[in-house]
Amino acid sequence: NITLNYWQLSYNTIMRANTVLKYIDVVTDPTQRTSFEAEARLIRAINYFNLVRLYGAVPLVDDVILSSETEFFSRVDAPQIYDFIKSDLNFASQNLPPTNDPGRPNSYTAMALLGKVHLTLKEFGDARTQLGNVINMGGYSLEPNYVDVFSLSNELNNEIIMAIEFKENSNGEGQSYSHEMTRQGEFGGLNNPTGSFIDSADTGDTIRTNFYVTTDSPPLCGKYLSSANPLDAGNDWPLIRY
Repeated sequence: NITLNYWQLSYNTIMRANTVLKYIDVVTDPTQRTSFEAEARLIRAINYFNLVRLYGAVPLVDDVILSSETEFFSRVDAPQIYDFIKSDLNFASQNLPPTNDPGRPNSYTAMALLGKVHLTLKEFGDARTQLGNVINMGGYSLEPNYVDVFSLSNELNNEIIMAIEFKENSNGEGQSYSHEMTRQGEFGGLNNPTGSFIDSADTGDTIRTNFYVTTDSPPLCGKYLSSANPLDAGNDWPLIRY
């Protein structure tokens, strides 16, 4: 069920991006129209990047289709999917602004994702170019305190290149993965640290272990715990970090 759900939600998101692209000409401002197209293509690329890494060959749907258009249902070899991803991300990197509204992707978001694609394909020279641009010109930096990277009071900090934003206790605008960090979650505490896992940690790495392992008995994973309703929590999901 989890595999099916992920597959369906991924193609639902791709459908939504394709719908934006199909009707993009209703935007009359040319600069805004190009930026919206770049955002939609970046979101589409993220989903295909996840799909091709999980499943290999997958259907390539680049338009709004009907259920009767079965020619789109065949699986396409992974190299063709990767070429499609790179095309979308190249467009995004060249047409998104270098800075954008908080939470929205910019040109460096696209470069960082494109760099990850090149790394996945072992295209190290191309990866160096894209990620070098992010490092040298993106304006990102590591948070001095590791805990602050994930702090609810410090979201979209200088280390976050892109995150999925949520708002707690807001009638469904929150997220439910915080619930999975509790023993009441669907997976019954399987996300929580075991004794053997805790014992395997480097004794000098107290910054992470104090953050990940709570003092509860048995301990919980503290990283995404929320004081809000854990089924409607506000923790952002970092998609790509500096």
